[in-house]
Amino acid sequence: MKLVFQQKVAEKEAKLKQSEEELYARHREMKDTLEKQRRELEERKTKLEMGRGLGGDSGKRKGFSLGGR
Repeated sequence: MKLVFQQKVAEKEAKLKQSEEELYARHREMKDTLEKQRRELEERKTKLEMGRGLGGDSGKRKGFSLGGR
């Protein structure tokens, strides 16, 4: 009876270890994907800012007004 219990415990531990490894792998994949998306967004932001020419006009939009002036 003690041997059966030890076998079942060993099986559960093996399954838990496998699940833990799968979770770590998934975590790494998701972290890598998120980092890739962050880099892409930073690149797009930089390109957008360069395209607007934010250096001289302090980010003001031309030809757009809400005040009706």
